[in-house]
Amino acid sequence: MLGFGRGHVAIAAAALAVVLAACADHGGHPAASPRVEQGPDFVVRNVKPNPLCFGLSALPEKFVADGAPVVADNRYAAKLAPDPVQRERDFRRWGRLTGYVARFAFNPPSSITKEERQELTDAEIREREAAVAREIGAAPFIGASCTVDLYRNANGASRAFAALTDDLRNPLSLGGPEPDVKESDAPELGAESAAIGQESPGSKAYNVLFRTRNVVAKITLVAPSGKDLATAGEELATAVYDRFYSRLERKS
Repeated sequence: MLGFGRGHVAIAAAALAVVLAACADHGGHPAASPRVEQGPDFVVRNVKPNPLCFGLSALPEKFVADGAPVVADNRYAAKLAPDPVQRERDFRRWGRLTGYVARFAFNPPSSITKEERQELTDAEIREREAAVAREIGAAPFIGASCTVDLYRNANGASRAFAALTDDLRNPLSLGGPEPDVKESDAPELGAESAAIGQESPGSKAYNVLFRTRNVVAKITLVAPSGKDLATAGEELATAVYDRFYSRLERKS
């Protein structure tokens, strides 16, 4: 991991797992009424999705990449669904072409490396762990992820957006208590958008999703309980929205 205290790693990992594992198409939940977007879809065939997500420069100091980013094919994107085979079929039916997932984590300045832990006294370790807890408490959030998915057309992207929002409204049970799910006002980005929070004891995740034309994005922030993540989530989602329009061409 990144040198967090074990308890703090568990908070972030549990909250992220709730969100990233919620990938089933439960069906039956109506899509939000889309806003009208004039003009053609984006040209996305053979487009590399990597530049469409934000990077470390968009995040507060002391954030680091949490593993390597992934260019996500349909199998990868479907693997956490309760029925991965069916979700992969759905992706093909909806015209999903490719996607990208980037994850980031806060690395507290007082984090203890394995080498340091062997050399420090118990008292020094407790002091450093207390400092880590304070740093995590002061950070605006401790985990972030950006997911973008490219589709052949807006209709397929809209169906995928409806499934994804339904996934987050009905998260998978991971053996612990079910998270408390709460929707809030979403930023008006693109044709469809949603803001869905998931809170478990000690941790919370906040998701901002939007679909504009034939692309879908999901921004997830993770923090200890009690943090307000709405402003930061909207800012990062807006940055991704702006990237779509500055880096993708429109069909003629």
